Amino acid sequence: MHHPEMQRRPRKVRDLVVELREKLKLNQSQFAAKLKVSQPTVSRWEAGTDEPEYPALRTLATIAGCRSVDEFLGFPTLISGVNLNSVPVVGAVEAGVWQEAIEWPFDQQFAIQVPEDNRFPGIPRRALQVKGPSMNRYYPDGSFVIVVSYLDLARDPLPGEKVVCQRRDKTGQVEATIKEYVLQDGRHYLWPRSDHPDHQAPILLEAVPEDEELRITARVTGKYAPE
Repeated sequence: MHHPEMQRRPRKVRDLVVELREKLKLNQSQFAAKLKVSQPTVSRWEAGTDEPEYPALRTLATIAGCRSVDEFLGFPTLISGVNLNSVPVVGAVEAGVWQEAIEWPFDQQFAIQVPEDNRFPGIPRRALQVKGPSMNRYYPDGSFVIVVSYLDLARDPLPGEKVVCQRRDKTGQVEATIKEYVLQDGRHYLWPRSDHPDHQAPILLEAVPEDEELRITARVTGKYAPE
């Protein structure tokens, strides 16, 4: 879903931050307090030595009266005649990181604009941020995957599909990753597609320990990689 038209932002983020702050007639300290960040953070944004992460961009977009982060950054609402839809980014997937839940609190979620997808009418789409290199041959660190739930699809995964897996240990902690679902010699595998040495071994579903729960929850339908 990455398109040439999205490869450059029309304006630098630092210019947008300065313009918004000056429009509100706030100094850096007052602006930082409004954004719930530190004054040095705003100073780095405006100097161009650092950029806001997406939760902060979402807040900036809201303050600026924009419907989405992409609108704040100046991306067009149409790409090559393709209609865009707003998809919520609800959490992250990262191999090796165990946590209480993969979804972020609602106030940390934000929306991205992606081309509409008519393959799954009536089924809601969500997005997850990819962290780490565990699937970097397809989805690099920092990119986003668009997913639909297998519960909504009312079917099981098919071989070759990229899937979101949730692995829960006996303490209740959960790890969420993306793998490729593979059926080979009657056995079911979840394969990482990575060039990182720590993410080479597949998971054999039939060999998952009894004290762990592993569920395939969603199908990856596309990706979005902001520049």
